[in-house]
Amino acid sequence: MYKFINYIITTNEDSDGILQSVNYLHGLLDDLTAQGFDPQKIAIGGFSQGGAISLLGGLLYP
Repeated sequence: MYKFINYIITTNEDSDGILQSVNYLHGLLDDLTAQGFDPQKIAIGGFSQGGAISLLGGLLYP
């Protein structure tokens, strides 16, 4: 996945901020599954930047 991240995030973008947001989203998903929520029934989404983070976070989530 390392090459995938480098392909999407260019030097013109805030790559640290994007990855921080994705990591935060992954933490939320981990918390939900630890509380017993079925991962197959969790939906994530957003508008504009939130949609991009949701998409990237979903694609990179183990």
